[in-house]
Amino acid sequence: MRCFYINDAIPNDGKWDVLIIDDLYSSGSSLSAATQTMKTYSKIKNIYVAAFSRTKK
Repeated sequence: MRCFYINDAIPNDGKWDVLIIDDLYSSGSSLSAATQTMKTYSKIKNIYVAAFSRTKK
């Protein structure tokens, strides 16, 4: 089962930059899954990630 999927909603051609925002960075698994899915979309040029907080270890 995949957590993320691509909805091909960008109507025009070209490559786009994407910013993924996460509220909590813990293991990084959700951000990794999201970025891996975005990498499969041909209209994505660069992927940037921002997280607001991190768990203590």
